[in-house]
Amino acid sequence: MNKQPTIVIVGTGNLAWHLCNAFKASKLNLIGIASRNLQESEKFATEFELKSYPIDNIPNSDIVIIAVKDTTIHEVSSALKINCNTIIAHTSGAASMEQIDDKFENKGVFYPFQTFTKKRELAYQNIPIFTESSNSETKKILGYLANAFSGKTNELNSEKRKSLHLAGVLSNNFTNVLILEAIKQLEEQKIPRAVLWPLLSETIQKAIDINPENAQTGPAIRNDEQIINQHLVQLKNKPKLQAIYQELTDLIQKDFLNTKS
Repeated sequence: MNKQPTIVIVGTGNLAWHLCNAFKASKLNLIGIASRNLQESEKFATEFELKSYPIDNIPNSDIVIIAVKDTTIHEVSSALKINCNTIIAHTSGAASMEQIDDKFENKGVFYPFQTFTKKRELAYQNIPIFTESSNSETKKILGYLANAFSGKTNELNSEKRKSLHLAGVLSNNFTNVLILEAIKQLEEQKIPRAVLWPLLSETIQKAIDINPENAQTGPAIRNDEQIINQHLVQLKNKPKLQAIYQELTDLIQKDFLNTKS
């Protein structure tokens, strides 16, 4: 590549913050941040020493990365008034590349597979990036950005990326809300939440080391109906959580007990 491509990021959320942080650290040619919320984009501009633009008045650049909610990708890309040869890529795991407006021929997806929160320090080099491209030039540019971000580049089409995104929701989002419910159980008895951290740490490490199919423990896999019923009684005032407990118990017994019988 003869010169660094110029980049504009559209969005002011968690992922947009980390893209700015990573691209600036990699000394990529990030020239601005754009948003429909000018107050938020001004904050980014100040923090990352960038210029701020409304989405319908951004400068021509080699690539625009749209880091917004899935439901607004098409609307945002339609509002862009830039050279139609510009590469437009969104960052969604679940949305098709075709969500980008048809006026752009050079379309792509730049999907970092990680959970992001502003200001939180991350080891970007460990984060896999999944890309999809409408043509070879877009593929080359997105590969360049991915290598600058983490070096872990993977190509994945929209259909397979949907499965990847679902796996992320199951393993991250649902796990996190279950941790929150576990904390509520502890707080009701004035037990400090910190007692969970060693257990959670070992749970994840064991899944990595010996695989989840070899790591499952607990009353469901032991088929300990007495304890299971006791837990269900404890959750009688929380019917939604009680139903989740029963569903997950059934899932464990289906996946582990039935396959081993």
